[in-house]
Amino acid sequence: MKRIGMVSAVLVAIAPAAAIAQSPAPGSRCQNDQSPGENSVLASKGNDIAQCVLGTAYETGNGVKRDLRRAAELYQQSANKGNVDAQYRLGRLLEVGGENLPADPAFAVSMYQTAARYGQIEAQYRLGYALQHGLGIEKNADQAVIWYRRAAENGLADAQNSLALMYLTGNGVSRNYKEAARLLKQAADQGNDWAQNNLAGLYELGWGVPKDMKEARRLYAAAAAKDNPGAKRNLERLAAMGQGSDQAHRSPTAGAQPQP
Repeated sequence: MKRIGMVSAVLVAIAPAAAIAQSPAPGSRCQNDQSPGENSVLASKGNDIAQCVLGTAYETGNGVKRDLRRAAELYQQSANKGNVDAQYRLGRLLEVGGENLPADPAFAVSMYQTAARYGQIEAQYRLGYALQHGLGIEKNADQAVIWYRRAAENGLADAQNSLALMYLTGNGVSRNYKEAARLLKQAADQGNDWAQNNLAGLYELGWGVPKDMKEARRLYAAAAAKDNPGAKRNLERLAAMGQGSDQAHRSPTAGAQPQP
């Protein structure tokens, strides 16, 4: 392709260093309506949900002094009882470590593998990411695609974005711009700012979708309104090239549709 060199300037993969502690998903085994004191009692009695909830409190410093080692201990206790959300959270914690907790990417991957096999969507995504980049496990693009796809099919926007980039670059799958665009549209419709930036890039280049600079600017603006650095750079680049409207350049939110 003539313009393959523009990919790095236009399209950006999702950053790996997202916040570790995430809001519980519906049906999560890491949330309840108990007070911190009640969770402490329940956790001491072996309740896996209370152990996971209390682990999150220690990880984030919510109601207790932040202590990553204690958080890991509680997640481990919950994980040993088969709590897949605790397995995922322990993996995320050990993937990067911090403060009084050493990183252990290989153990993190083992947690992702266990949770992913039992359908924990975020773990499926993180396992795919680890396989793609060789974090705690040998690189394997084919396997990365499998786990990205499982999470993407379950509606996880980050996985849809990452799988789209695999299709875009032909990494682990045959290059398919239309499939990349379809996946990015799914993620962008959920308000994922990296997907909005990347889909905008496809509209700008005319890859997998008809070339449409108006739609590209709209999507860049929507992502920039969420402080996405790639989208901000792309808006500035278009303005410098004389392809960004003055209105869009002055106001990153111009033309952006409300996101959920």
